Amino acid sequence: MRILIIGSQGFVGGHVLFELINKFGIKSIYSTSAKDKGLLGSKHCSEIRVTQENVKILSNFIQANRITCVINAAGVIGLELNTNPDMEIAKTITNSFLLLENKPFLIHIGSSSEYTSVGMGIESSESSECHPISTYGKNKLAVTKYLINASEQFKFKLCVCRVFNIIGPNMNVKTILGKLYDEVVLNDKKNIKFRSLASYRDYIDIRDVSSAIIKLIIYINNAVYFSKIINIGSGSAIHIRSLIDQIKYASTESFDFVETDDTLNGENILWQQANIEKIQKIIDWSAQYTTLQSIEYFLNREDKKC
Repeated sequence: MRILIIGSQGFVGGHVLFELINKFGIKSIYSTSAKDKGLLGSKHCSEIRVTQENVKILSNFIQANRITCVINAAGVIGLELNTNPDMEIAKTITNSFLLLENKPFLIHIGSSSEYTSVGMGIESSESSECHPISTYGKNKLAVTKYLINASEQFKFKLCVCRVFNIIGPNMNVKTILGKLYDEVVLNDKKNIKFRSLASYRDYIDIRDVSSAIIKLIIYINNAVYFSKIINIGSGSAIHIRSLIDQIKYASTESFDFVETDDTLNGENILWQQANIEKIQKIIDWSAQYTTLQSIEYFLNREDKKC
C-alpha cells in the first residue's frame, strides 16, 4: 500500500504517521499538513495545501504516486458558529477523487461528539442517534454525512473512525487534558482552573487509537463490504474529576485544581461510553493500555513516540 496522511503534524495525525512508517516503511508513506516542516522523515508534501483551489494538484499527486489510501486526520477544535473548515478539506479530498479512475479508499477521523447525549451507563454504538449539542459535534457530523453521501455517489471506499476522548502528551490546549498538560507539564503552573469536571468520558490512549487505525487500513484494503462508521474507544467511562485526581497523584509536579462551575452547561455531555463490539469483531482489536499507563505516557514518564 501507498498511503497519504493529511493533517500529519496534528496530535492524532503525528502518532498515526509514526505507526504508519513503522508498519509499512518510509517509502510507502506520504504526508501533508498545514504546517511547513517535515515530520519523522516521511515524504512530506509541503507544497500541497488541501484547499478547493488545489483539487487538481492533490488529484495529480495521488495519481502520480499511486496512493491507495488517504487518511484525513486534519481537524479543528473549538470551531465558531457558522464556520466549518473541516468541510472544505473533505470536499477538496472528494473532488480530487472525482478526477481519478482508480480511487483510493478514505479513512476519516471523526468524533464521539457526533452522538446524541445519553443517560448514565448507556453506550453509544455506531447505530446510535446523532443529535450533537456542541458546535464542534454538529460540524463533525455534517462532514461525516457529506462523506458518506459522496462515497456512495462517487464510488470510493470510506471508513469514518469515531474516536472517543483521547489521552496523550501534547494534546490540544482547548481540551481539558490538553489544558492540564500545557499548564502543569509544560509551564509548571501550580493552580489550575477548570470549568465543570462533572462529566464521565470514555478515554482512549493515543497509541491504542493509532494501532486501531493501522489495523483498519489493512482490513479495508482487502475487504469488499465493511461498516462506514467504526467506534474507537476503550469501552468504559471514567469520571473526569477522578481522572484529574489520578493525574495529580501520579505527577511529580505538585499542583492543585479548582472548578469554577461544578454544573454542566448546555454543550456538555454527562456521559460518553463507546460500544466497541464492531471493531472487536472485524479486526480483533481492543484497548491495550490501562488508565495508569496512559497517565504515565501523558506525563512524559515513558519515551514518547512523537
